[in-house]
Amino acid sequence: KRERVDFIRGTDPFWCGFIALFVSRLMKIPCCVSIHADYDKIGRISKYGASTMVLGSVRLGKFLARFVLNRVDMILPIRKNLGDWAVENGANIKKTIVIPHGIDLRPFMIGPAIDIYKFFDIERSLKIISFIGRLSKENYVDDVLKLARMLGERRSDFVVVIAGEGNEYNRLRHMADQDVVLRKFVKMIGFQKQEICFDLRKTSSVSLCLMGGFSLIEACAAGSPVVSYAVDWHSELVKDNETGFLVKEGDLDGLVIA
Repeated sequence: KRERVDFIRGTDPFWCGFIALFVSRLMKIPCCVSIHADYDKIGRISKYGASTMVLGSVRLGKFLARFVLNRVDMILPIRKNLGDWAVENGANIKKTIVIPHGIDLRPFMIGPAIDIYKFFDIERSLKIISFIGRLSKENYVDDVLKLARMLGERRSDFVVVIAGEGNEYNRLRHMADQDVVLRKFVKMIGFQKQEICFDLRKTSSVSLCLMGGFSLIEACAAGSPVVSYAVDWHSELVKDNETGFLVKEGDLDGLVIA
């Protein structure tokens, strides 16, 4: 009331959506739910996080999502396949409007403002393979480390630079620090400002984006080849063997070759 809020958005169809729906009905103002991820895929990869469960139950979580999607005033998925998921889970197709991710391309029309090699103390003879994004299992972060190890068996002229934070950061950092092979080929730089991430992308020989939303768009905008899993909407941006490589999900040998 104090801020004169007249519209509420829940950022997922589970607890966030339920709270948005509850408050909107209490205050008699409209609400929507935006959908940013394939929650079934997240469940398979991360064994269902707490955000998609109710009282520890996946079934109750799905019931909650269906309850919310059937009652909110609008559903805003970022991709068509997520809109299809919403409709399959109770959303009214007439209230479901796809609003794709978009970014400002102007920062990618100029060269890097900083010397990434100098800034992060990277040997200039090495090719940079960058991974920039949230460090969570649904982004296949374990495959990034496996790739570094396997690629290191074939060549030594690269470094995998991992930028970002997330619930897997400490575990991945520990693995990279303790393993003699990963320590040689992996450099974790944590959270970085957006402009530094953009310059890192522009400097990279390869952008590794196994699963991405904004991160995939930015990787493509940076102009270096993108290596990605052939899942979800990735083929809309990455043209296989033309602007990058689409690899079968989980195919580590294919990743190494790409």
